[in-house]
Amino acid sequence: MTARRPADPRAAALAAFEVRLAYYRALGHDREAAVAWVVDAVPAAASPVLDVGTGKGLVALELARRGVEVVSADPEAGELAIARARVAAAAPPGRVHFIHGSVTELPDEWNSFPAAVMMDVLHHLEHPEEVFTALARRVRSKAVIVVAEFDAPGFELVARVHREEGRDHRVGPVTVAAAVSLLDRLGWTVGVRQHAHLHELLVFHRAVEAQIGGCRGDGAEL
Repeated sequence: MTARRPADPRAAALAAFEVRLAYYRALGHDREAAVAWVVDAVPAAASPVLDVGTGKGLVALELARRGVEVVSADPEAGELAIARARVAAAAPPGRVHFIHGSVTELPDEWNSFPAAVMMDVLHHLEHPEEVFTALARRVRSKAVIVVAEFDAPGFELVARVHREEGRDHRVGPVTVAAAVSLLDRLGWTVGVRQHAHLHELLVFHRAVEAQIGGCRGDGAEL
């Protein structure tokens, strides 16, 4: 009898994630559509874009599909492995550089980004001050920082799916309001605020740039 080869854990994780994406769609939430909506907030000409918190690579892949170069950082090796495999399978035109580590640990050559994106990351942060300080230091003075996080119904849906999988979805104390406060102290203000796809989306600009551009903190034109 021929011995059965051990299953590839990465392939199994990829398959499980695709099943989860399909299940979310069946429940009325298209996660990939949500990602596309968030990436729409990134200026079209911005490249490379810093993706803070790679996860399964949804944001990085969407940016790469649009021909954007991406630097994507995440401290979780398992998440990065899945993200790499998904990007490799899609063969998008944009290049994705994966960094195993937090944005606080980026190599010195990765700086002066015209835009940064952080989607569904806030509730995972343990040291938000360090992360946002490092992020603000890595982007240009006229850059945009796009932050998106689940709203209350979104968190409820994610918790439900995790429970059905026999797991708990941990939600830390860092909220959108906390991110606004932290970035405000670092000299950034909200230029755009939107709500859709079970998410709240905020686009931050340097406070002086937002004033020059003629926008109030609520995104309305002056």
